[in-house]
Amino acid sequence: EREKEKEREKRDRDVSHKERGHEREKEKDSQIKKDGEEKERIKEKEVEKEKEKDVKKESKKEGESYTEKIERAKAREREREKEREKEREKEKEREKEKEREKEKEREKEKEREKEKERE
Repeated sequence: EREKEKEREKRDRDVSHKERGHEREKEKDSQIKKDGEEKERIKEKEVEKEKEKDVKKESKKEGESYTEKIERAKAREREREKEREKEREKEKEREKEKEREKEKEREKEKEREKEKERE
């Protein structure tokens, strides 16, 4: 009986240790996500600077009205925004896939624990 109790306690410690590991993984993932969002903001600022440079370059060309230059710059910006949005969607999908994989792994681990317990 004591041996069974010790065995049960050991399994409980192992499981709680694994759960803490999963929590640490989640924390790391959330930190990575925050870092990614910060990089995104930096990229957007760079895009704004690039847009301003484009308008200045375009204004040097002859034979164009100021509104045409602005419209063309806006069109380029819309295209860039579409590309960034596609990239964000791909990244979200990758994150979801990673989470699904981790969840599958956790389920397999629980199954193994149940198998050990049955034995």
